[in-house]
Amino acid sequence: MMIEVKYTHKGWYLFCPIWISNWQNPDDAPAVAPRYKLAWLFWLADQFFYAMSAAHEMKTGEPLPFCFKVDPRPLKKPVIHYYK
Repeated sequence: MMIEVKYTHKGWYLFCPIWISNWQNPDDAPAVAPRYKLAWLFWLADQFFYAMSAAHEMKTGEPLPFCFKVDPRPLKKPVIHYYK
């Protein structure tokens, strides 16, 4: 079964450039993928975020919210990825 994901915006997850879809839809979680085949950098940003979140939660009792920076202008041409 193939799933088509249409990324409509670009942004950043800490220091990793990402594609984002459904970022303004309150019913669904946004789909996020690293840009330029930087999966290793996305993984590194994710590990760094979870370490920061764990330290923050031990100190305050509250987890950190996800830190996506989204460019509000939609892409001129959506990026489409197909997943199996």
